[in-house]
Amino acid sequence: MEELHARLNDQQSGEIKLRFRILFAVILVALSLVIIRLGYLQIIRGDEFLQKSENNSIRLRKIRPPRGLIMDL
Repeated sequence: MEELHARLNDQQSGEIKLRFRILFAVILVALSLVIIRLGYLQIIRGDEFLQKSENNSIRLRKIRPPRGLIMDL
């Protein structure tokens, strides 16, 4: 009976290890994809986004005051 119980535990342990390895592989692939995408955006397209950022950050506009000119006397 103990031998049967030991075999079942070994089989369950093997299934758990297999599931853990699959989960680890999925997480590793997902993390690798994120790192590759970040590298692509930073290294390859970084200059383009820097230019867009600089063009978007400062805009000079003249806004007329709604109540007219303010004079200091």
